Amino acid sequence: MDNMSGDQIRQLRLAMGLTQKELGSLIGVPWLTISRWENNHNKPSPLARKALAALRIKQDQDRLVRNSLT
Repeated sequence: MDNMSGDQIRQLRLAMGLTQKELGSLIGVPWLTISRWENNHNKPSPLARKALAALRIKQDQDRLVRNSLT
């Protein structure tokens, strides 16, 4: 997760069905920061990386539960 690329951040956000503004609100950063990460202009701070990792884990868990129910 330390080297999460902008494309991976975008994929996570889209998989969760979130806008940049909504993802920013979840992890406490402005939407413009999300845009900068997704376009590889900046990288997330260690704290933001932890928040993104937690969201990714939750997304993975949700997908596993959905798959086990089908």
